[in-house]
Amino acid sequence: MDLPKRNKENRTQNKNSNRVNNSKKNVIVFLVEGLSDITALEIPLSNLVYNKYPDHTVYFLLMEKIVNNSGEEIEYDPEKDEYDGELAPGLKYDYGGDITAEIPENNAEKRIEYRITKRFILPAVKQKKFYIKNIAKIIHIVDMDGAYVSDDRITSYTPSSEEDTIKVYYDEQNGELKAINPEGIRIRNIHKRNNIDKLVSRNTIHLQTRTIPYEVYYFSSNLDHFINNDANMKTDKVLKAREFVRKIGMNLNTFCNFFFDDEAAVGHMGYYTSWKFIKKGDNSVKRYTNIDCLILKLLGKEPEETDGNKSKKRLYTVKNHKWSN
Repeated sequence: MDLPKRNKENRTQNKNSNRVNNSKKNVIVFLVEGLSDITALEIPLSNLVYNKYPDHTVYFLLMEKIVNNSGEEIEYDPEKDEYDGELAPGLKYDYGGDITAEIPENNAEKRIEYRITKRFILPAVKQKKFYIKNIAKIIHIVDMDGAYVSDDRITSYTPSSEEDTIKVYYDEQNGELKAINPEGIRIRNIHKRNNIDKLVSRNTIHLQTRTIPYEVYYFSSNLDHFINNDANMKTDKVLKAREFVRKIGMNLNTFCNFFFDDEAAVGHMGYYTSWKFIKKGDNSVKRYTNIDCLILKLLGKEPEETDGNKSKKRLYTVKNHKWSN
């Protein structure tokens, strides 16, 4: 199925251009870390949703945060709910980021839900004017960033030049993270593991009076690693994401089979089994994803939980799939 090209204003819409404008009853929200995630995934995943749920609207959201003039994030106390107040002088809004890396263990459960609701959902409710009561599901996509490698696999890294700005180098071949500040990455990984474990263990998010279904999926070590086979990309991320969606994402058959044909797409193991797999050994620094589990669900072919065997078993082919108009 070939999909129509979309400009920035209507790229979340299906061929029925009135869907976003007129249909507010069912909303599926995708939470992502950066603009390259939106660029690569918004069109194909939105159209998979529209194929299964023609009356739904899809939004891809970045985290809204408050930073000072130096770009440092201002952390607010979720108990005091200070985030809803007016910005003080010298503060401004910024967008994007990884909530799994930024939240310390202290009061992590509340801080995670606070960030999802107050930093992703509520700003979008105000800007895009959909109702909280109409959110049908929240789907979260995160980068693993080598979070589960052991501390001894995080070693010191000296930049080769002043232009070398990579703070963490993901070494898939040796299953290592090489960092300018190894101890800082070890602390980051503690936060990521703790927060990811909490996210995977939950299947709902509480927002006001609503209890909203929630799922979280991953790219390892990150999106660029999987779609471009480059875990350490410094520049041209959005450009490469555009190339991916142009070559792969504009046709649903091609997009689905890109994952179904790749042994590194392990969602066929089952949702929870694929999460157990990525946490083992040095898998979280290697090229893997479980996004194919989400794709199978959207095709009505949810995989059963397995014993965690990585060997690829094609569960479904989209060659003769009947796409809705």
